[in-house]
Amino acid sequence: MSRLSICLLTLVIVAPLSIGCSSKTNTPMVSLSDMDPKEFIEILKSKPTVGMDARITAAKQLGAMGPRAKDALPDLEKLTQDKNPTLAAAAQEAISKIKGQ
Repeated sequence: MSRLSICLLTLVIVAPLSIGCSSKTNTPMVSLSDMDPKEFIEILKSKPTVGMDARITAAKQLGAMGPRAKDALPDLEKLTQDKNPTLAAAAQEAISKIKGQ
């Protein structure tokens, strides 16, 4: 099981700048700087398989990464038109942070 799969289960309850894993898995905390933006992009694209909270949190995490997450811009742009206003707003805010605005 990948680190992403393990951490995805707790993604919606973690601090904004870190990804935590369940203490039951004995997996250590993973710093946001250790995460690849592509892992969060996959969460954004996983609409049928992950919950809305995970997608919103992924957008916020990408924004927190700043310019390092520039590869996520096309996917975030699409999400600004999402029917869920919270996801659309999170995507717009992430875009602003990634672009340094």
